[in-house]
Amino acid sequence: MKTQALVFMTVLTLLTGCEEQTYQANVRAVNLANDELTVRWHDDNRSAKVALTKDGNALLYGHASDGFTFTNQAAQGNVFTFDSQTYLAEPVVAPTSFAFTDTESYLIFTYGDPDSLGEQKAEMGAIYLYQEDISDEKYRFNVLHTYFPMMADVDVYLNGVLIEEDLSYGDGAGFFTVSIDKTQLVVVKANYPVNSPNPLLSKTLEPDSGKLQVVFIAPKESDHAEFSAEAFIVKTP
Repeated sequence: MKTQALVFMTVLTLLTGCEEQTYQANVRAVNLANDELTVRWHDDNRSAKVALTKDGNALLYGHASDGFTFTNQAAQGNVFTFDSQTYLAEPVVAPTSFAFTDTESYLIFTYGDPDSLGEQKAEMGAIYLYQEDISDEKYRFNVLHTYFPMMADVDVYLNGVLIEEDLSYGDGAGFFTVSIDKTQLVVVKANYPVNSPNPLLSKTLEPDSGKLQVVFIAPKESDHAEFSAEAFIVKTP
């Protein structure tokens, strides 16, 4: 697989020798797990939590939050911790920690837990928003497989050309920087041809020149009542 911008930590490693340094991260969040939820950042003492919202409201399914800049004090270093809950204050994702590079931009995403065994559970991932050095006649994108946990690997095509093979659930395809006239995205089950009569998804991207967009392949409906897929796209400003 290409170099990923997915970031995750299961063990917290506190940085030493930088007692005076603070760490910042520019963060947005997208909800691909529930009808409505709130993603929250834990401050340094883990007591107060700051919600990532859209215009002050919880995130509906498929929606992304406004951007927020969070600052960690020296004790937490570059380890940023988030959780999420529903509008009923029920927990959806337990506190999850990520190691972020200082002052860079990231997108948090909540999606179905592959180990949930049919229960309505979710987990959280994060992707670095690689926005540098995109020329005006091009755009950059990444595709993440957050469809159904039981779904096998998928292949991703752009304008009929295979760009990512055997993309596993929860993984990203890596960044692609292409001309703005290449927009036809097709996703099929792994080892199926691009011209399959029933692809999982066929989507015409609408790129902005010189910009980045992240494409999530996810269930069309938040209750997963139907098995159709949809592309949920988060664009950078």
